[in-house]
Amino acid sequence: MYEAQKKKKKKNRRRRRRKKKKRRKKKRRKARGANYGGNRKRQRGDCESVTRGFSGVIPHFFHLPFPTTPFASGPVFHLQQHTSMRQEIGGQRAVATPVSDDNLVSLSVRDLNQHLRGLPHDDVQRLKQRRRTLKNRGYAASCRTKRVSLQQDLEVQRTELSLEVEQLSHETAGLRTQLGMLQAKFRALQGLARSLQAGGTAGVAMHVAPALVVNKGDGEVIVQGKCNQEEVMALPGQVTSTCNVPP
Repeated sequence: MYEAQKKKKKKNRRRRRRKKKKRRKKKRRKARGANYGGNRKRQRGDCESVTRGFSGVIPHFFHLPFPTTPFASGPVFHLQQHTSMRQEIGGQRAVATPVSDDNLVSLSVRDLNQHLRGLPHDDVQRLKQRRRTLKNRGYAASCRTKRVSLQQDLEVQRTELSLEVEQLSHETAGLRTQLGMLQAKFRALQGLARSLQAGGTAGVAMHVAPALVVNKGDGEVIVQGKCNQEEVMALPGQVTSTCNVPP
């Protein structure tokens, strides 16, 4: 029983939907008939009934001029008419644009408005758009030149900086070599000083750079010239230095 009731309800819903759709279709047809000539049962030759059916709004194609001359129909005639209209419009524009491109860019807004007085609105808007495009082109060209000049300047600076870096690298290499030599001299002097502090007579073998001076007590130890082997005799209150082997 319950299933049978469900089926009946579904059928009733479908019927209601169909009825609603039919009513909507009828309303649409009536509205179309009122706007476009009333009912469709009327004959095509009955012009009065057709004109009475209009709601006062005449379509745009009734306002078009009908061709009066023979051979004034077809695509060729329309093409000729379109070209003649374009030529007339182009001639009007050529006559109505007394301002050149240079003047458009150079003139101020006030002077340009004075020149454009009396021209139609379309021509004024077209000239203003032309002015904007020309100015934008000038701005773009100036930006390009600035960018190229800046790029060239940066390249020159880069080359100069690379040369400076090379010079600094050479200088640092020379300073490193000098630092190594000074460290070797300092170590040699440290060894000589330690040997002198130990006291007594002893032979010290060392490689020394030219013109080294070490203060020890009351006297001085002076090493002159490059010597491969050196005997230093240190006595209290007296210091001597000799070089036996030539460099």
